[in-house]
Amino acid sequence: MIKYSSNANTEWLLNELGIEKLNNRLHSLGLKYHSKIYNIVSAMFVGKELFPTSKGKELEKKLKELSMDDYVNATNRIHQKLLTDTSYKKDIENIGMNIQKIWSDRLLSSTVSDYVAVIQKINSRTYFNEETQKYLDEVMEYPLENPANREWLEHCGMKGGSTAFVLTKALYATDKEGNKTELAYFLNDLSIWEMLKLEMSMNEFELKILTDKEFRTKIKKELND
Repeated sequence: MIKYSSNANTEWLLNELGIEKLNNRLHSLGLKYHSKIYNIVSAMFVGKELFPTSKGKELEKKLKELSMDDYVNATNRIHQKLLTDTSYKKDIENIGMNIQKIWSDRLLSSTVSDYVAVIQKINSRTYFNEETQKYLDEVMEYPLENPANREWLEHCGMKGGSTAFVLTKALYATDKEGNKTELAYFLNDLSIWEMLKLEMSMNEFELKILTDKEFRTKIKKELND
């Protein structure tokens, strides 16, 4: 789920851990703005489940008018079907870019401050107990599988996420000199061209944040202006 951004694995894990327990965990972590967690893969079938005869603009209108409570309740029913009916997922139906945009807009949401607060806790190595921290290292720090990264980084973990319209990343690092960095950015309503440009430059951007003090100062100045 973390390394390969597999949404199917995410939903499987939600089922194993229990969504309510995870929603309670949001509160205990002190997250102020995170929306409630629900089954985001099942959400791709809401049109098929609730409006099987609707298509195009008609389906788009009905999905937009659906309350979030009704939307999430539908995902719960769909999730149970996906667990037991192997034929249900074979035909997703009516999933054009207009419908994908509605799905994307209704995905879990939060702020960069919330996400930075989480990765600061991980990067501090003091918030979680030793057993939990060890597991977090194993799951989050796959960038250190690259020998080149291990030459200058003591710890580094990240999680990205994207749709056809959204690009997000949360990253933390501690270098060999003990310098700690936490970074998160969320971008929405992107065009295909904007997405391609960002995907081509994001690694370079993150590396400069981690290694170039002058660049970090410039970024801080521009953000504060």
